[in-house]
Amino acid sequence: MQGIVSFLALIACGALGVLSARRVSRQLDTAEQWDAALRRMESAAAQGRTLPDILRAGAESGAACLDVGAKLLEDTPALSPDAWLARLPWDGLLLPREQAILSACLSALFSPSRDEQTLSLRMAQAQWQEVVRACRQAQQTKARLYRQLGWLGGAALFILTL
Repeated sequence: MQGIVSFLALIACGALGVLSARRVSRQLDTAEQWDAALRRMESAAAQGRTLPDILRAGAESGAACLDVGAKLLEDTPALSPDAWLARLPWDGLLLPREQAILSACLSALFSPSRDEQTLSLRMAQAQWQEVVRACRQAQQTKARLYRQLGWLGGAALFILTL
């Protein structure tokens, strides 16, 4: 019986480490999707496309909340930027600072000036590059660390409970 408990502790700790590493990798994937979305949206804004079309261009990169945002604007075109942002289904992997960068950018897209929209997207891209760099660094260092600590912690519990 004690061997079974020890083995379960080993597996549980190892799985926790693997799940933590996977979360860090998913954060990087999300950051890269938003990076591509911002680039696509800038291109669409520079072409003078409508706001829903700009959002759909960004959604093609995997940022699903942009597609929802485009549908919201089509269904309720009189939404204020703040009300619209409050109704977006944000990805749970975004940190508050990251969501603030995106919110400021998306709010500025409500401007009727194509130049202001493009400038806002360029500023957001510049800020977002730092987010992507931080996520890559975290993925390279923390993901491996979490896996190793999970399995080492599980092994230690396995030994201690035997």
